[in-house]
Amino acid sequence: MRGSFNICILVDFYVPGQNKQLIIRFPLPYRIGDICYPGNADEKILCEAGTYAWLQTNCPDVPIPYLYGFGLRSGKTFTALDNRPFLPRLLEKFRRRILEWFGYTSPSRYIPLPNVSSLNTGYLLIEYIKPCQGKMLSKSWEEGRHDPKLWTNLFHGLSRTLLALARTPLPKIGSFILDEGGYLQLENRPLTLQIQQLENEQIPVDIPRDRTYTSVDSYIHDILSFHETRLATNQTLYKISGTACIRHQH
Repeated sequence: MRGSFNICILVDFYVPGQNKQLIIRFPLPYRIGDICYPGNADEKILCEAGTYAWLQTNCPDVPIPYLYGFGLRSGKTFTALDNRPFLPRLLEKFRRRILEWFGYTSPSRYIPLPNVSSLNTGYLLIEYIKPCQGKMLSKSWEEGRHDPKLWTNLFHGLSRTLLALARTPLPKIGSFILDEGGYLQLENRPLTLQIQQLENEQIPVDIPRDRTYTSVDSYIHDILSFHETRLATNQTLYKISGTACIRHQH
């Protein structure tokens, strides 16, 4: 399975008493600017993993696939605490309880592993949603887009999700990531599709990965700035396109 920015491989996972199908998803470096801006692929994975971790903690009613673990190009790997054997899991939960007793922040449910991945690429290992569990909207859109009941159900679901997301106020504008210790941090730039698309076209965005925003004004200012840079960089292309349109009209 392949999308615009990721390639997915279906994996059969066998352990005693369990038979699961998982998806291992790899980002495509040549689509997200990792060749021109090394580290973009790991940034994408960390932000996606951070978003999973935040949603699981703060919005448990929002249905999302379960994230089993992830790895980075550096070889660093993380797994969900529930995947660990009984004794290490028990000790880790006890350690977290002690941290909470003394007023310290506990790590997320994803913990770093001592072993290093040999894949030489980042990945996410997530739950596979089978066709019997649900159907993609893109596959049922044409069939049901004129049905008022389905429209109502869709908008009710979207509104519940948006309300759940807005229930927890955030101190700044940015993206969640998981640091090396598995702690959830709101310390990454607001990673949008447009940012890595522009970087993939070698258009400078001038938003460092560690930049966050405390006001909407400063965030909008930087967004307008990189779009201005895009227009300036592609000025010749737009002139050619404009000339071609004028000729076509005549």
